[in-house]
Amino acid sequence: MDTDPSDSPYAINDAAQTERPEQPLRAAGAATPALRQRSYEQIDRANDLLAASLARLNRGQARRHRSDGAHQREQDATSREPEASGTWRAMQAPPLLDIMQGRANRLREQAAAAAHALARAEDTLAHEHERRHRAQQAADHREHAVQARTAAGALHAIGKPPRDVTGTAPLPG
Repeated sequence: MDTDPSDSPYAINDAAQTERPEQPLRAAGAATPALRQRSYEQIDRANDLLAASLARLNRGQARRHRSDGAHQREQDATSREPEASGTWRAMQAPPLLDIMQGRANRLREQAAAAAHALARAEDTLAHEHERRHRAQQAADHREHAVQARTAAGALHAIGKPPRDVTGTAPLPG
């Protein structure tokens, strides 16, 4: 015997229990009190979030405005002092030419010292090749040593004071 489940006396009660009480009102297009209340609560929460966002935005704008003001005051102060500070710096700091000349002299001395060290290393290699009866390699290293000494001598010559056009006397410093 086949029975239809909708023939059950409980079928209507099960459907009635799953429906919300406001569904007939909603189906008729009327707003139910619970739905209206939830809508008002959602609107209130959205307004609260909007107010909080607006307050954060206002604080950010105020912070940026203060920062811009401080930056402008700093720029104004900086633009007022270059004349005075430039004159003061010129009196306090050594001239740029002297600084660069000193740096060039130190680098030249370091390069000459490195060239002398290279010449000594090449001489040592040449001696070792001679001891092992390798004349060609020894000659190559002797030539490299001569070139390194020539470079060191040229670096020392560059460091001497410049001469006048005739080449007879150093120029006054």
